[in-house]
Amino acid sequence: MLHEAQPLDIDAVISDCLCLDVRKAYLSDKGDILGMIVFSDTEIRYLNHKFEPQVECIPEGTIILDYRIDGRVSEARMRFTKAHEAAHWICHRNYFADNKEQIFNFRMAPESHIACRKQDVYETGKQSGKMLYTDEDWREWQANCLAAALLMPKSTFTYAAKSLFTRAQAYRGYLVKDRDTNIYGIVNELATTFKVSKEAATYRLKQLKLLAVGQSW
Repeated sequence: MLHEAQPLDIDAVISDCLCLDVRKAYLSDKGDILGMIVFSDTEIRYLNHKFEPQVECIPEGTIILDYRIDGRVSEARMRFTKAHEAAHWICHRNYFADNKEQIFNFRMAPESHIACRKQDVYETGKQSGKMLYTDEDWREWQANCLAAALLMPKSTFTYAAKSLFTRAQAYRGYLVKDRDTNIYGIVNELATTFKVSKEAATYRLKQLKLLAVGQSW
C-alpha cells in the first residue's frame, strides 16, 4: 500500500492486526446507523430478522455492521464503514474502555460503544463544510480522517492523483472544479484504484489539498 497504489485488505487489518471481530445486525429501525464499535462487554439493543427488539451482551472488540449496507450501498461504502469503525478502536478505545486504572475516571457514566450514523461517515469536518462543535463531532472527524488514510495512504494516493493530473494537463498540482474539465474522470479512476467510493476519493483529495476546498460538488 505504501509503495504501490492498490486496495487495502481492510478485513485483514481488522482481524489480523487489530484482532477485532465483525458481525452484522439490524442496528436501527430506519437503517440510519451504519456501524458500531464495542469497547467493553456490554448489552446492545438491536433488531432480529423479524425486526423485533433484542438485547444481547456483545464482547469487547466487536464491530457491528448494519445488514442493510450490503443492499443499500456499494462495497466501497462497506469498506469505508469498516475502516471508520476500526479507526474508532485505534483512536478512542483508551477513553471508552472500562479500565479502572485509566486517568479518565472523572466520567460519571462512561460509554461502552460508539454508534455511527450515516451522517457521521464522510460528513464531518471542514472538508464537508460541517463545523466541529462537540466532542462527538471531533471524534467522528478523527475516525473519518484515519479511515481515509488507511484506505488511501498519502504517498501512493498523491502519486496516483498527480499522475492523473498530468495526463489531464492539470499541471498546477491540484484540481479546481471550474477549470479542470476531467475532474470527475480523475475521481472515478482514483476510486477504482483504491476500491473506495467517489465520495471517499473526493474527501481524500480535499484532505491532502489536491482539490480546492470550498468548491461545490
